[in-house]
Parts: sequence; structure tokens; C-alpha cells
Amino acid sequence: MQSSLFMKDCENIRNFLMDYLDGVVPLGEAMMFRLHVLLCTRCRRYMNRYSESAELARNIMNDPPPPELINLTMEFVRKQSSEDVPGIINHTA
Repeated sequence: MQSSLFMKDCENIRNFLMDYLDGVVPLGEAMMFRLHVLLCTRCRRYMNRYSESAELARNIMNDPPPPELINLTMEFVRKQSSEDVPGIINHTA
């Protein structure tokens, strides 16, 4: 069973992770973080999943949407703008 101090470290990891991955934490704190992640399977899994998710999000932003998605979206917007729907501005009227 983990000590309360270790659990507190695990709670802090989640708050600390984004700054760590962005490289904006002091060296001493980064080293303590790496040591904790090395010793804690749960935090290591969490960090790996978080890193993978962040990488996927970056890659998605670099790839343009497929043409069929653009066409379907434009079709939807045109249909919505031609109807009298609250919250949608009708530019065709």
C-alpha cells in the first residue's frame, strides 16, 4: 500500500504534467517528477497516455479535414441557414 505522501505526489503529478511536458519547470522539480514516474507504475501509465493524447491532438491539427467532411459540413450549414432556426442567422432572406 502506498503512503499518503506517495499518494499526494500522484495527485500533484496530474497538475504538474502539462508544465513538465512543455519544459517550463525548474530542473530540480523535473528530476523529482521523473524519479516519481520511474517508480510509480500508475503515474507512468497516466503520463504515457497523456503524452500520446497530446501527440494525437497535435497531429490532428496538422492534417486538413477530408473533402467529404467539408462537403457534409457545408451542406449542413446551408440547410440550417435556409431554415428559420433560432440561433442560426439566415443570410439568404
